[in-house]
Amino acid sequence: MPVLLLPDVLHDYGCSSEPFVSQATTLGELLDELTTRAPKIAPMLFEGQQLSPFMALSVNGKISSSYDPSLVLAAEDKVALLPAVAGG
Repeated sequence: MPVLLLPDVLHDYGCSSEPFVSQATTLGELLDELTTRAPKIAPMLFEGQQLSPFMALSVNGKISSSYDPSLVLAAEDKVALLPAVAGG
């Protein structure tokens, strides 16, 4: 089952600190399941149907700022949400 890894900064949006294990078969299904379980995170993840410019994804270590909801996930895949971080 694919695993979604969430950084600590997203815990305030209703996300657990535990890895999010899902039965999803696509990236879109995985993120739909996340926003169903933690609806407060949806505005941070998406602008309309597109990934927010302040969010990136990593699938098995490959980072991307583009979002393809039809991307097929294998049972051993690891997906990470990577919010933009600012500071000085």
